[in-house]
Amino acid sequence: MKSLLPKEVERVRIVYEKGTSDVANRIKECRTYPLYRFVRDELKTRLGCPVTRRGFDKVFTAISQGKLIDPLFELNVSKNGTDLRFQSAKTFRQVSTS
Repeated sequence: MKSLLPKEVERVRIVYEKGTSDVANRIKECRTYPLYRFVRDELKTRLGCPVTRRGFDKVFTAISQGKLIDPLFELNVSKNGTDLRFQSAKTFRQVSTS
């Protein structure tokens, strides 16, 4: 099982990314999709477990060059163009315990 799992995970990832998977890719609906798209599509890397030094260096260099600003701004705008607000953890705890 230990030797087969990495191969199966890679096979499923390839099918999934080609769009031929039976399971829909819900990451595009996620609010953080602009960051995911930036790391995967624009930097041509992936950050996961384990994070590779090369992938980390690409992301760090992009941040240093100010390339992360646009994806971060995209996080703050909803699909209909209205601003979205992030709640601090303190605010969230107060709201959820009320």
